[in-house]
Amino acid sequence: MQVEDLVPDADGFYTTRSGLRFQILAGGEGPKPTWGDTVRLHYSTARPDGTVIDSSFERGEPDVMALRDVVRGFREALKLMPVGSRYKVIVPGKLAYGREGIPGLVGPNETLTFIIHLHGIERWIPLSICFDIDVSTRSWQVARPCSTGTSWW
Repeated sequence: MQVEDLVPDADGFYTTRSGLRFQILAGGEGPKPTWGDTVRLHYSTARPDGTVIDSSFERGEPDVMALRDVVRGFREALKLMPVGSRYKVIVPGKLAYGREGIPGLVGPNETLTFIIHLHGIERWIPLSICFDIDVSTRSWQVARPCSTGTSWW
């Protein structure tokens, strides 16, 4: 799914099939992250009443995290965001921490609001090794990596 496939409501929020809602606060021009990527970003997490429960903005340093390690709604939003963009994302409880919540921090099925500013992507391509083979001696040696990771920090 692409943002271009969706129509915003009167408040400027887009809604995906899963129920995730997001508003584009600032556009970006870079690539979008995919499942295996690691991203560098600033974010804040707030309850429906506006209480901030976590914020890398307040810590003054962006966080680095793998898409596979974040809650489903956060991951879904990131996959829609080009590098450089800033989104406000409303994640329903079922796409956040679900029935369990996080005891003492996030209630069961609690909706969370995230502000996400995507700074960069670390995208790794599986590494292949190229070999030099000497047929006359039936020997081989590792010559060099055939591919390496690509970074958009």
